[in-house]
Amino acid sequence: MFDPATKPVLASGLLASCGAVALLRSGWNGTRPGGLWRTAMGCAALACAVIFMALNLGVLIGSTLAFLAFSLCGFIAVALNVERRPYRKRQARIASSDVKPQHRGQAWGRGLSASILTMIAALIIGSASAGLPLGPAADRVTIGGMVLPLVWAGLIIWSLSDPRSRRPIFGMSSAIILSGIFIAIELAA
Repeated sequence: MFDPATKPVLASGLLASCGAVALLRSGWNGTRPGGLWRTAMGCAALACAVIFMALNLGVLIGSTLAFLAFSLCGFIAVALNVERRPYRKRQARIASSDVKPQHRGQAWGRGLSASILTMIAALIIGSASAGLPLGPAADRVTIGGMVLPLVWAGLIIWSLSDPRSRRPIFGMSSAIILSGIFIAIELAA
């Protein structure tokens, strides 16, 4: 798959990604002074790993491998830091709903807005971003497909975490309207 000349590139990218994880972890722990500098150096090490691997292996493969190595190193760091606690039996819970009867309608509305409205908004925003004039048609479709799950996840998090359900619904409705106007302009041109 890879020629033998790429092994040093892969090894150095992996080391830079692992170094970025180590620096970011020590910077975010806050146990020693200078955490901000370690965090900045960790971000710089990640950027260097991505740029180095992208220049040597190609943008698509190099950046993907750099982020994959960073993610795997981060997963290993988290897995090694897990505390094992003995299993404790939970006490039997009384079967009662956490939501009071007068707030069930609001809970259903929040759930519906988190599922249906966010899906519609993400699809329309993804379609509008696919219409941006950023190169060949295949690249635009790829951009729209990559934007869609990120927008959907962000909108679901926003609609479920906001204490007032009107703000996310208004924001998603306005995003749907603006994206629809953009799509209509693109289709008319």
